[in-house]
Amino acid sequence: MEVIVPKYKFQFLNEFALKIIAIITMTIDHLGVMLCSFNSQDSTQYLIGYIFRVIGRIALPLFIYMLVEGMIKSTHRGKYLLRLAIMAIAIDIAMIFIYYFINHDNSLIPAFNDLLINGTILYFLLHQKKSLRFLAIFPLLISALSFGVDVYETLNPNIIIEWFPFYLRGDYSLFATFLTLGIYLGHMLAKRKTQEFLGNVPFDNSYRNGYYQVYVNIISIVVLLVINIIVYFLSYLKIDPYYSNIQTWSIFAGIFFFFYNGYRGYNTKWFKYSSYLYYPMHIIIIYLIFYLIYM
Repeated sequence: MEVIVPKYKFQFLNEFALKIIAIITMTIDHLGVMLCSFNSQDSTQYLIGYIFRVIGRIALPLFIYMLVEGMIKSTHRGKYLLRLAIMAIAIDIAMIFIYYFINHDNSLIPAFNDLLINGTILYFLLHQKKSLRFLAIFPLLISALSFGVDVYETLNPNIIIEWFPFYLRGDYSLFATFLTLGIYLGHMLAKRKTQEFLGNVPFDNSYRNGYYQVYVNIISIVVLLVINIIVYFLSYLKIDPYYSNIQTWSIFAGIFFFFYNGYRGYNTKWFKYSSYLYYPMHIIIIYLIFYLIYM
């Protein structure tokens, strides 16, 4: 017997919409990074750059949200993870080239490493072989090490940890990891609650919308809020690798969580692969434009 799970009209954003919003806000953020890097703090350009960076805080939580959605719903998690690895390596190569051959500046650290690290955590947590799930501890340790190194360098601004260079770290480290695990937990709890609603009817992917998605969205918003509160209070302990005055604006990404409906939306091959290609290309283009203007 089929059970009709409630659906809600206010859920009008699909995955395609979230991806477009994330790409736009990410691009605005990277423009803001360049404006702040190439201008003095008392300039109008720097102020505009700061505002752009605030807007850009929306991007990472949306990418993390889609990462968890993709890993949970994908039937080919290995291929999904491989695409993340290819893109992370491509972006890191671009950043290494910029850093060593154009300008000794690491201000445009890519967040794709965070997606790869946390995608790997999810890959093992969701693995069919329970004996392999403990391997999730290794990418988790990389995230924790990234956080520790960033904190140490923040407290000691004249020291750079050369043995763990910026292009191998998770830029958002534990911020991204705790958000990933929180959203993942939201899915697990939502599945349990939906199964209670279904009774004896077996749970399948057709029930991952409506009631289920509302539950995931609310938990994800709470997790995002708690993480930002922690980041805010850590800054009072002089532990502020995420620049809390900017990063805590990411709480507004929760608005888009709330309206997400769990559907994929537009997803042709050309859009999928061009959106992957956009990440390294836009970083290179933005950096070269600003370097040529301000050199």
